[in-house]
Amino acid sequence: MALPDTLTKREKKQIRSVIEKAKRDDGIPRTAQQSIPFQRMFPDGICRVSDRYYTKTIQFQDINYQLAQQEDKTSIFEEWCGFLNFFDSSIHFELSFMNMATDMESFERRIQIQPRQDGFDDVRQEYSQMLRQQLERGMCPNRLCLAPTPCPNIDADHSDYLALLRKLRQIPGVKKVFVRSGIRYDYMLCDDNDAFFRELVRYHISGQLKVAPEHCIDTVLDYMGKPHIGTYERFMDEYRQLNHKYDKEQYVVPYLMSSHPGSTLSDAVALAEYLNRRGRQPEQVQDFYPTPGTISTCMYHTGIDPRTMQPVYVAKTPHEKDMQRALLQWRRPDKRRLVIQALHEAGREDLIGFGKDCLVRPMTDRRKPAKPAEPQPPQRKYGKVYGGGKKPASARTAQSSRAGKPAKSGKPGRPGASAKPGAPRSGGRSAQPPRGKGGRR
Repeated sequence: MALPDTLTKREKKQIRSVIEKAKRDDGIPRTAQQSIPFQRMFPDGICRVSDRYYTKTIQFQDINYQLAQQEDKTSIFEEWCGFLNFFDSSIHFELSFMNMATDMESFERRIQIQPRQDGFDDVRQEYSQMLRQQLERGMCPNRLCLAPTPCPNIDADHSDYLALLRKLRQIPGVKKVFVRSGIRYDYMLCDDNDAFFRELVRYHISGQLKVAPEHCIDTVLDYMGKPHIGTYERFMDEYRQLNHKYDKEQYVVPYLMSSHPGSTLSDAVALAEYLNRRGRQPEQVQDFYPTPGTISTCMYHTGIDPRTMQPVYVAKTPHEKDMQRALLQWRRPDKRRLVIQALHEAGREDLIGFGKDCLVRPMTDRRKPAKPAEPQPPQRKYGKVYGGGKKPASARTAQSSRAGKPAKSGKPGRPGASAKPGAPRSGGRSAQPPRGKGGRR
């Protein structure tokens, strides 16, 4: 029998000895040791079959990695990695998986929990009902209950919330109970009973309701785990109708996010156009900031969507993040230069101009003619170098001679002065003698 060349001489010798022993043996086990041969069983469950061969059997009950919760998936994956990292390159190992059918009687006993008359039977009954519903409906593979479309198994109910608001309105001394934020409009639209929506608009909005559509591009909303923009438009239509019905003038403040993983510069331009068409001018825009434990943060650091393992565009440079944020606040004068630069980089120069669809005007407004330069007052030729802005005596003399006027008397001892030394100056003051060293005037 030819053995592979990849085996060592020792391994080949060991295999030949086993083959020869098997030929001499009739194959009939005489003892339990011969039927299940092993050398030693360790306390942790590892069985040493021979000097270089070990085995271990692990039993799992009711395990499904695909349907497990995210925390369970993480635990299973970490345990699996730790098991594989135990073996180095010098150890050869083989994994065998055997799936066995579950006993139906024991399975039914796990689902139908019997009462014990100890005060916790209501909890057992509710838990059994949850298990039966899970078996009937199954579990969502992606855990996205509302995005991109609502799960058919979702049970949207605002009756408890509505009952709480009604009780608060009946408290003596309470005039108003306002809800400013925290409303999932996509979940609210799943409720077949619109009583909560009607009373929310009628009694519980102080003038502005804050909701979070986040973006308008469907691909970006898919990365966010948010419903598409059509759901937000449907909510706004019903919101306006209810305000008109109850004669209310109330508004919606949308929360928007820039630079989320998957959002390109072109997507930010499209969001700015969407807001401009609807007359929205957001004052507050949230720039994406990675926080631990979220899928968005995983995409931000790896550039890969962990749900599909496909690459995702991520804006990481501060300049590009500033441009995406500036596009959502294109009306602000301090963002004008960034908006123009972003439109140039996105190839959307058509949005720079004076039309109604344009986002920003060019840096030089060519519609307005340039104003003629106004005459400026003549600047002094001589500054403080000559004392208080006065011209020297020589310059005054030359100017007076050109104008045909007699020159004024200057100070004694200076060039161009017409007064004699010692003569009194104009104004009645006489020239002072020079100051001596250590003396007085």
